[in-house]
Amino acid sequence: MRIIVASPPKSGNEWIKNLLAVIYNLNLVSGPKHEDDMLKMLSEEVFLDNSIFHEHYGPTPVFKRIVRELDAKIVTTIRNPYDIFVSLYFYVQNFPQLFPREHSSSVLFGRPIDHPRVIQYLADVEHGFGALVKLSSDWYVDPDNLVVKYEKLYESPLSELRTLTENLSATSDIEIERAIEVCSADNMRKRGVDMQKHVRSASTGDWKNHLSENHTGVIAELYSDKIRMMGYEVA
Repeated sequence: MRIIVASPPKSGNEWIKNLLAVIYNLNLVSGPKHEDDMLKMLSEEVFLDNSIFHEHYGPTPVFKRIVRELDAKIVTTIRNPYDIFVSLYFYVQNFPQLFPREHSSSVLFGRPIDHPRVIQYLADVEHGFGALVKLSSDWYVDPDNLVVKYEKLYESPLSELRTLTENLSATSDIEIERAIEVCSADNMRKRGVDMQKHVRSASTGDWKNHLSENHTGVIAELYSDKIRMMGYEVA
């Protein structure tokens, strides 16, 4: 079994990747940043059978062709865009080295969440936050992946993982429950300082603690159609 978690950033990629790795005893590997390099993983004996990785690919024809050649499964996590934005903001504060100056999200670093440049990033439909909303909605309607909503996974992990594994390879509730315990937020944070910063709130609705009407107004104006299409409410 080969699984690729292809999802927008800060939508639960790390969580679902680790859950599935524990359930199926998969090797965690690092995937290439560019989808064109994925086939090299086979020749370099990296993405072998019984492996999993996550990356932020889109559902492009090239990616899907490579997935078929690899005989891999695609799993996508979808999360409320309001929470994605807040989670991304704090992630950039914690890991600025991952966001060099040329990276569009680098403007978030070192600025208050209500700074005009942060609002400008939120309103950038092409290269800023809009690109992540589009990535979410593109995957949500794609027929070739297995979608897991972060909120449902958070509220009912056993039920959601049971449904997911039935579409991957059926397993027992015992294995699923073991994975849920191993990959709890508290246990994930025990894996090191970086993971402590990576797993910040591990919750739903945290955006209400951080976003103002300036943020929600921009989101409602620019992204309401996509947000509703994915089954979320527009604030």
